[in-house]
Amino acid sequence: MSLVRTQKQIPTKSKHVLNTLVERANSYEPVSPIHLHLDAIEASAWMNDFNEVPWFRVTSIAAGRIMELLAERWSPRYGKLYHSFSSKLRLQWDAASPEEKENILESCSRWGPDSFDRLMQPGAKPDWQKTGCNPDIAPMHIYKLLFGMAADTNFLVEDRFNAWFLDMGTAALAMHAWAWTDRYCTMGGLITDEMLYWGAFDEIFFSEDPLESEGWGIKDAMTYCQADWQEDSFGAFCKAREIYRELVNDGGLSAKEIMSVAMSARRRYPLIYRA
Repeated sequence: MSLVRTQKQIPTKSKHVLNTLVERANSYEPVSPIHLHLDAIEASAWMNDFNEVPWFRVTSIAAGRIMELLAERWSPRYGKLYHSFSSKLRLQWDAASPEEKENILESCSRWGPDSFDRLMQPGAKPDWQKTGCNPDIAPMHIYKLLFGMAADTNFLVEDRFNAWFLDMGTAALAMHAWAWTDRYCTMGGLITDEMLYWGAFDEIFFSEDPLESEGWGIKDAMTYCQADWQEDSFGAFCKAREIYRELVNDGGLSAKEIMSVAMSARRRYPLIYRA
């Protein structure tokens, strides 16, 4: 059951529909990261009122919950994913030859108590200074953290990369859904954080054009972000695009089709300026 559909499971006798929507959203838990990604697509596409609750309230509640769930996974303070990631030594060990494994064992036992078992335990975090994000970053800005995480390419490997690229795409869609509910402020005439980052996310995940380091979206967002970018940071975005498209293609879809669905509300409620 999707997040938006879960919100709509409301008894018809309820006199406080908005409060019930919020309660249902707050108790919602996705089955998997791909399920949460589909929730973000649906939230971005939502364009109907529900009872007396206007469409933008329904969308903002759903998008806000998605970003809260992403924060529960990735927050520097309390993100639950970091404890499950393969440690640096585990990754080295898995890629090592028999001779290299002997050297690792010798190195771990050389000084003091043998540290091999301890260092093989799960757990890994990025270099937070490289990401350019405050450790107390708000859930509504989790998309900034995930974008800035590409500055630490030593961290974004194996299971860490696989978790990151999809959640960054989910954050992109959830941010756009939320931003469009207040589109004249977030996506209007002035350059906003949402507009800058969406330009980058659109290039990375959904654009049909080749991904280029000098593209206005990625370049502007990377310039604006306070991350300490590395030479191979752009390569992380390129790989994210490649793996994301492989994932959706395996599901019988394309990035273009996902974008068409996700932009439904944008087409229904465009920016209109009258003289």
